[in-house]
Amino acid sequence: MKQCLLNSSKIKKVFDELKKNNKNIKISGITQSIANIFYSFLGSETGKSVFVITPQEKSYNIAEAISSFTGLFDKKITTIYYPEDDSVIYKNIQSSVEVSKKRSEAYLQCFLSGNKIFVTDIDALVEKIPEVKKIKETLFLLKRGKKFDINTVLHYLNENNFEKKIKIENYFEYAVRGSIIDIFSPGHDYPVRIELFGDEINSLRFFSLDNSTATKEIDEVEIFLYNTQRKDIHQNGCILDFFNPQNTLIILNNENELKKEILEKIQKIKKYLDINTIDEKIFSLKEIYKKLKKYQKIRTSEINNNSLINFDTGINPPFNKDINLLYNYAEEKILSGYKFFIFCDNNGEEKHLKEFFINKEKEEQKKITPFLNFFIADIDRGFVFYSAKLIVVSNKEVFERYYGDYEIKKRKRIYKPVKHFTELKENDYVVHHEYGIGIFKGVLTMDIENTKQDFIVIHYADTDKLYLPIYKIDLIDKYIGGEKPALSKLGSRTFRKTKEEIKRQLREIARELLVIYARREIQPGIQFPADDELQKTFEDAFIYDETPDQIKAIEDVKRDMQSKKKMDRLICGDPGFGKTEVAIRASFKAINAGYQVIFLTSTTLLALQHFKTFSERLADYPVKIEMLSRLVTEIKKKEIYENLKKGNIDILIGTSAIFNKKLEFTNVGLVIIDEEQHFGVKAKEYIRKNFPSADFLTLTATPIPRTLYLSLSGIRDMSIINTPPVGKKPIEVYIMNERLNVVKELILREILRKGQVFYIYNNIHNIHKIYDILSSALPEIKFKIAHGRMKKNELEKIMFSFINREFDVLITTTIIESGLDLPDVNTIIISNAERFGLSQLYQLKGRVGRRDKQAYAYLLVKDFMSLSDSAKERLKAIESYIDPGDGFMIAMKDLEIRGAGSVLSTRQHGNMEKIGFELYCKLLDETIKRIKGIEIEEEINTKINVDFKAYVPESFIWDSSEKLRIYRKIFKSRTKDDIEELEKEIVDIWGAIPEELKNILYVGLLKIFGRIFKISDITLKGNNLVLMWEEKNTGFIKDLKEKLTKDQIFIENNKATINIKNREEIINLIE
Repeated sequence: MKQCLLNSSKIKKVFDELKKNNKNIKISGITQSIANIFYSFLGSETGKSVFVITPQEKSYNIAEAISSFTGLFDKKITTIYYPEDDSVIYKNIQSSVEVSKKRSEAYLQCFLSGNKIFVTDIDALVEKIPEVKKIKETLFLLKRGKKFDINTVLHYLNENNFEKKIKIENYFEYAVRGSIIDIFSPGHDYPVRIELFGDEINSLRFFSLDNSTATKEIDEVEIFLYNTQRKDIHQNGCILDFFNPQNTLIILNNENELKKEILEKIQKIKKYLDINTIDEKIFSLKEIYKKLKKYQKIRTSEINNNSLINFDTGINPPFNKDINLLYNYAEEKILSGYKFFIFCDNNGEEKHLKEFFINKEKEEQKKITPFLNFFIADIDRGFVFYSAKLIVVSNKEVFERYYGDYEIKKRKRIYKPVKHFTELKENDYVVHHEYGIGIFKGVLTMDIENTKQDFIVIHYADTDKLYLPIYKIDLIDKYIGGEKPALSKLGSRTFRKTKEEIKRQLREIARELLVIYARREIQPGIQFPADDELQKTFEDAFIYDETPDQIKAIEDVKRDMQSKKKMDRLICGDPGFGKTEVAIRASFKAINAGYQVIFLTSTTLLALQHFKTFSERLADYPVKIEMLSRLVTEIKKKEIYENLKKGNIDILIGTSAIFNKKLEFTNVGLVIIDEEQHFGVKAKEYIRKNFPSADFLTLTATPIPRTLYLSLSGIRDMSIINTPPVGKKPIEVYIMNERLNVVKELILREILRKGQVFYIYNNIHNIHKIYDILSSALPEIKFKIAHGRMKKNELEKIMFSFINREFDVLITTTIIESGLDLPDVNTIIISNAERFGLSQLYQLKGRVGRRDKQAYAYLLVKDFMSLSDSAKERLKAIESYIDPGDGFMIAMKDLEIRGAGSVLSTRQHGNMEKIGFELYCKLLDETIKRIKGIEIEEEINTKINVDFKAYVPESFIWDSSEKLRIYRKIFKSRTKDDIEELEKEIVDIWGAIPEELKNILYVGLLKIFGRIFKISDITLKGNNLVLMWEEKNTGFIKDLKEKLTKDQIFIENNKATINIKNREEIINLIE
């Protein structure tokens, strides 16, 4: 390609003008596809940095495309993307963490030597930033063995709004634990851990957020502590200041569009916001052009005009999804002397097209493949560049699919760990397995017989208190059930009687469950064949990287389909996490084996959305897909009925219109249900009755409690997709008090980003009043209303016009919560958010953030401080679970806050509230196992007495939640290896372990010893170890005698007294 471009008279003219130092080179007739390749080429050939200024909406995709094209040329040049700070001009809006990270990383890359291709948008260019010198002073080089000025580093961390945490979870956070400092700064995939010895760096290492333990030891590292979230007063720097005019080529990409965009933005801002504040935050267009004057510039336009240089480019002919037309076109142009490139957006598509050309060559007995050039890159449409004798064709234009903003770049993704829903904090309700429901009041260190030990403090009814030895932590669970359960009374038999009654009822429930389970197990299903080459080729053509969870879900589904047993699997994953691709692959497998597929969805709009997705994905395969909903005309419906009867339809996607007696299927092998909670019992019964042998696949983002519970109980198979796809940004959630000036800013910010807004107002009576207020406050912005009492066709008309961007803000009730994919809607504002349930809030939040733009969810309340504890907890849960993939945990959290729904009947809801969801599940699981005849080994809860201090000192770990987490891990450990791994983790995170903590780890080993050998009591005082057990354990005694000498052990009845030399002897006994 390089040679083609160099041969072009138009390109030669550009380079001639650059050599003449022409400061304003105008090029017209340059489409975006060729422009991106051209800019990449300039970066390789000019020996200068290339600074590309684009319209805001296109900047990200242009940067991605330019980056992918650098591989076409000799020199691999770094491409930097610099987004706008879309909060900079507003008083009430915080900067996005994700955007701040991107901007900080761009600054950091600017400090590195060498030429670059820098892509930004006009909105980011006009923003005022600190001077380069001020930004650079936050860059620190750390070396092992060198001095570390902790006070200076802490000063910059605090000045740059890094948040101090006990354990860090995200960028722009830090933690200080004694001599250990953790910092997660931009520019690194992992946080760095600095361990000091005095004021010297003793150790440097990157560590994983999953478990907080080291992943890589390093000798030196640069940390960049600048955070663009900081709001400096009187900033007067510009991003251009990073670039030397003598060594930088500026490109004004589509200059007329740039000017129009920024002038419109400034006009709107000045109309609705404080003008004085605006002038402090952004440069005028005149000021920017003054700064640009000293740089050499290329100004481009897609429209041919009287420019110095007009690119002689054209478009490819339509291929109409027919790859035979592509073959004929390639043959014709190659014979005419053109260099022919085919760009594919993934390896599978490239392989598919290569195989086609090879087979077609054999058929035509002609050789053209040696003259074809394949390249992995993402462009919507190709082009013909006549003077370069160059043709580029995109696989997208051949198959007419995937146009728009899709990120396909493959890169490493760091996942933030999800806090477990059962983590305890003070004043949480807990359930003790024997004593019942109480309130957790923290961990108390007490002196018992001259030794310090930790106790869990639980308050019960009538001011009763329980001090539970820490090694018995596994006897308590966090209470999940009703909002305010009745507290149990210590010494009363009430809780025990309740448990026994529930166990009796559970035996009945278990038998019912097992009937369902047994029926499913014995019901014959379709045994689909193993994957063939066609299936593999189809799957390779997926344009994204599959996530680990997605791969596992696909494998689970295929394993089910290939077994003799009927599949009934639930796929749980957040919106946009790839559930549909799992369904598409299962559908292709069914069709490939000669079966039909039904895809059932709850709304007409969703049916249309899925129809488009399936049609695009299966575009280059002979698969017949039809849709049945109210959008389909009666004539078309009759045609579908006929084709279905003849077996000419492979996939039927539809709403409840599928429940029609006129439909006659020939061979249904797979039924897929999207969000089954929207369908009633009758609908589900109809499907199962009419398609008894078909496999069933259910997709959901937040399972309803019954579904969730059955899945967890092993009665129903379930796959969870918890890992977000590459490029999936977490939706940033903010709780704010509802004020008109705040709402104005939130809406205006999104509109100026070329986006749209959902405004959720769930009160039909006042929704028109809200419309009047907002449309009066923002008269140039277009609003419309949607709610559930509208006629269905009226509602659909509004939704279609919103999808087609005919208006900006949809004021709506919760009708939009069901799975619509609206890529331009990246802000959702939820009024009176405290009135919504957690799962509902989570579903609503998932309606935004479907593409590469940063998305925001704003939970508006009248006054946060006056809300009930439950409402605050609900809103905080949504705010804290910001990372993609938290849907499954949200479902569990919803059980906790709103009460665990019915399992099989309403009477069980009360039982769950009486003893808590965790204990209820445990009892049900045990009951099922007993009825199945599975032996349940009763675990002995060993009582342990030691004469040494064994606890986690507050001076070492002061955070009660972290301390509890460590205690849980110690006493949940099953092997010596578990304890050793935990010890390494503690050392890595907190530093050298004090004696008291070493001792409690040793108590953990004793607990394992007691569990293995069913010992009821262990007492260790000095060198005397006393063991007691409740039943004769001859095997255990024999083992002891073999490992110890006669004078070391004395056995009397169920008691052994052992004289030990040191702790290692007990560890050897455990082994």
